[in-house]
Amino acid sequence: MKPKFCKFIAFIVILLILGGAGGCRTLFVDNPEKKAAKKQQKDFRENAKSYRASVKDHYDNQSKKTKRRMKKNLKKSERKLKKRMPKGGWECR
Repeated sequence: MKPKFCKFIAFIVILLILGGAGGCRTLFVDNPEKKAAKKQQKDFRENAKSYRASVKDHYDNQSKKTKRRMKKNLKKSERKLKKRMPKGGWECR
């Protein structure tokens, strides 16, 4: 290896070590708050997936007439919600 390249690598390593030691938290330390938030988000996603799957199964197990009625009610409720919504959209407070 060329000496300039070795010096460059050594410089980068020193910067990484000093930067990690000088910060409020050192490198490779587990953050329990971040870990808990990640786990909560993962659980939420899994619950949402399982709920969607159960709703789909419930819909698929219905008779043809019931499916048609459910679809009609869904469209009707969507139209009703659209009519209620103001022209500019919902206001954030």
